[in-house]
Amino acid sequence: MIMKVITIIFVLPMLIGLISGEFLSKKEKPWEASTNNHYKLTDKIINLNMNNHYRYVGEKFDALEYYKNKRW
Repeated sequence: MIMKVITIIFVLPMLIGLISGEFLSKKEKPWEASTNNHYKLTDKIINLNMNNHYRYVGEKFDALEYYKNKRW
């Protein structure tokens, strides 16, 4: 009886999540469509993180300039 309750509470939601995750992962994600979109998204994320980081220092961080200097 206890084992049935444990399987219903823990195992079934995990299996449902795994099965639905398999179907969802086959769809093309919008940020993986092209490398340009990928870099745009990373620039946005880095801008958000670095602006929060540099807010206390008083500098503005520009991800595009950062990438132009970093990429070779």
